[in-house]
Amino acid sequence: MRRELILYATPTGPLAEACARYFRCASRLGTTEAQGYPPHCTLTGFFHRTPERVDEVVRETTSRLVAAGPVPDDAVIVKRLGASDAWVGLELSSSYLLRLTEELFVEHRLDAGDDPVRGKDWLHLSLAYGVDDLAPYGLLAESVVDPSAPAGWEVALWERRRDGTWRRFE
Repeated sequence: MRRELILYATPTGPLAEACARYFRCASRLGTTEAQGYPPHCTLTGFFHRTPERVDEVVRETTSRLVAAGPVPDDAVIVKRLGASDAWVGLELSSSYLLRLTEELFVEHRLDAGDDPVRGKDWLHLSLAYGVDDLAPYGLLAESVVDPSAPAGWEVALWERRRDGTWRRFE
């Protein structure tokens, strides 16, 4: 059975703390689909690998991330806290993350049946989506999440397990 992998950038520092506080408060309003994930910026779509290939992909990706070093402090810009009828979250800008994602997988080998690794263009951190009325979530986000809060970012490969839990590969 294939395992499900994805590349995320996760915030650290005051922005991460604000996201955690928001998720705690939002759970009182009712769960949205965003609460089923760790706070993150999606860098690739999900891709599937056989259990035998997962260790190879983890080693390959982790060694390239170590070689790239930490995400520079000014590499990710939070453009704004956004809300629409279908989504509440932070819109991000980062040519660094887009370039890093592309470079991580440029030489990635695909075996027969492997999903290609697809980089994402719209960089964002979702706070709420997947419910009919997002207005209360948007108001909550405005009161809890300061989009100008300092943030560091960490890039890592993650696995979504069949039971819905998450594993971050270090």
